[in-house]
Amino acid sequence: MQNKRQIIFMAGLTVILGLVAALGYRYWYQPTFDFLNTDDAQVTGSFVQVAAPASGQINELFFDVGDDVKDGGVLAAMQVVAPVASAASGPAVPRVLARVTSPVNGTIAVRSVSVGDTIAAGQPLAKIVNLNRLWVIANVDEDRAADVRAGQIVDVVISALNQTFRGEVAEIGSATTEATAAPSTVGLASTSDSTKKVPVKIVFNYAGARLVPGMSATVTIYTHGALQ
Repeated sequence: MQNKRQIIFMAGLTVILGLVAALGYRYWYQPTFDFLNTDDAQVTGSFVQVAAPASGQINELFFDVGDDVKDGGVLAAMQVVAPVASAASGPAVPRVLARVTSPVNGTIAVRSVSVGDTIAAGQPLAKIVNLNRLWVIANVDEDRAADVRAGQIVDVVISALNQTFRGEVAEIGSATTEATAAPSTVGLASTSDSTKKVPVKIVFNYAGARLVPGMSATVTIYTHGALQ
């Protein structure tokens, strides 16, 4: 009888020690941070649009996508309609050569016209971005957005560069966007899931890397614990 009690006691002690060891691992050895991860993220920046000063035709272009441009540098030459002082000028429509210049230093991100195009006043010719001031916008599920705070540490993976950068949350957007999953059919009923997303701005140091707007990213935001 005494041996049986000893066996039961030792079995119980083994179970208790096992639970203590598991809890000890959970609280002392296992990482104590929580995180959220999304691949719904993209590199972007602040774009400056270059527009036609008047209606006319593109004679020459001096830029293409990827070209660096300087503030005041000539981007295009256009034949535009000259102002007419009075109707006595006759039916001929005088045209003059106008030059379109860059309003900022930066890099051409978008080219919207070609030589020979006839365009209206205010029509976009190009978009310029500063490649030294880019960031990532990550779209986070609305139900996890409450865990995100400015200053939280983020790992940003840019697959096109095969590089990981350490950054931080800069801003949490107030507006939500809606993403709808492809509909699924169960029997005769068709359903689709709709998830609202909150845009999160993430800044990081990418000095020395050729980052460009439009690159996709995967981000891990550390929302609690050890990395804060």
